[in-house]
Amino acid sequence: MSVFKKIRPQFWDHHNIMIGPDNRTFSLRRKWKLIVLLTSIVCILPLGVKTLVDYHLTSKTLESMMKMDISGKVLSAQTMLSLFLEHRKSALNMIIQDRAVRDLHVDGRMEQLFENLQKHITGIISIGIFDHKGNLRTYAGLGPSKNELADVYRQYRTNSHHIIYLSDTPGTRHSIAYFIIPIPIPNQADDLLIAGQKTGTLTNLLSTMKMEESEDIFLINRNGQLMTKSRFHGNMNEFINIPVPPFSSIVNLGETKNKENAPLFLGYTYITGTPFILMAIKQKSDLTKLWLKPRLKLMGLFILSIAIILIVILYSATYLINRIHAADKIKLATFHKAEHINKLASLGRLSSGVAHEINNPLAIIDQKAGLIKDLFELKKNLTIDDKLSRLVDSILIS
Repeated sequence: MSVFKKIRPQFWDHHNIMIGPDNRTFSLRRKWKLIVLLTSIVCILPLGVKTLVDYHLTSKTLESMMKMDISGKVLSAQTMLSLFLEHRKSALNMIIQDRAVRDLHVDGRMEQLFENLQKHITGIISIGIFDHKGNLRTYAGLGPSKNELADVYRQYRTNSHHIIYLSDTPGTRHSIAYFIIPIPIPNQADDLLIAGQKTGTLTNLLSTMKMEESEDIFLINRNGQLMTKSRFHGNMNEFINIPVPPFSSIVNLGETKNKENAPLFLGYTYITGTPFILMAIKQKSDLTKLWLKPRLKLMGLFILSIAIILIVILYSATYLINRIHAADKIKLATFHKAEHINKLASLGRLSSGVAHEINNPLAIIDQKAGLIKDLFELKKNLTIDDKLSRLVDSILIS
């Protein structure tokens, strides 16, 4: 015996009947299916719509949380870098204010100043002074090439006193990536104090940021060249494999793709007064991992709700149709009983009519038999026939 036969409702095998002037078939099974279908649609459709809306809102909320996390890290790194550069600029400004520039030309003064700076400021590799013609008047530390010196002064004049990034190429005297901090000397025409700072200190500074395995934060220049090491894009002086974002002096959020066409969340800002662009990226696949558990809970709740709704609908529809089926059975039994009573009544009427038709001649016979007997008793001269007398007596007795 199949499971369906065991749980099959009572009305399932109900005999369909024809009703109405157009002889439509009345089927309890069809009514049950229609009730289940329409009620399920009315109950489950709003639940499905609400689940889709919750799904979309939760996804957007998690995405916003991830973007805000990136934004917060970019803002923190920007503040840290700004303080780092301002500290260097303040130290150089103090040198200009506390020491006459001409004293630095004396043999050994610049070297002594450079040694003191190295003791107190991490990453300083050189210091020097340009005159108003762009000639290097004095210098201490790792010396750049002539082309680099000319490039420093030219960039200073054309880039609105920005910090200048330089890195040695093969064939020069040293191979340390560094940037130049230019400070104009007041009251000295266009004289310029410059200090070389290792770019590696910026890498060390950014490495103090707490980043997840799927996150990366780094500095690039306006051409997309790395100023610091990157977890996913390589070492300094290499080019990143994502587009350089448009200018924004504030923290900006967006999405981009790498060369593998993988989607990324991007937060960036242009560091004011420098050629640097601070960028932080996070793989968008993390959103799927983060969203997996809430999504499973949401889908589980949706499926459980549907199951409960279907159980209630099936039970209610079956209960109602069973009640209709039971009422139909009672109604049918009542009709059969009434029909049986009508048949008995018709049979009684027929029997009474037949009895009446039979009693009429019998009454006449009885009457005539009594008359015959009375004649025999009144008229003594009549000869009595024994056979006739017995017949009349038997009629009157019966």
